[in-house]
Amino acid sequence: MEVWVGLIEVTQIPGDQLITLELGAGFTWFTCWADSAEGFQTKATEVMRFYGLHLTGCDQVSAAYDRVGVEGELLDRIERTRESHAHSLFGTFHTYPPQYS
Repeated sequence: MEVWVGLIEVTQIPGDQLITLELGAGFTWFTCWADSAEGFQTKATEVMRFYGLHLTGCDQVSAAYDRVGVEGELLDRIERTRESHAHSLFGTFHTYPPQYS
């Protein structure tokens, strides 16, 4: 197991949710402990479902140590994930209307 990172895309699930996307869909960087790209997607799906979001896509998924040029907020998120095996982290959702997804 190692820290993985990827750009995820989500849409709002109708009903009560813990996170509301103003425009109905969005994307963000997501970090978690996984053993493969498939494991990353499974974890992202579980976490987003908990918050009332549906995972519609994953892009640029890789083990964190394979990434070059990572800095700032994403690097901080990777380090914070590395410090705790229990955490999956994501940042600000950049939103857009779902018909453009």
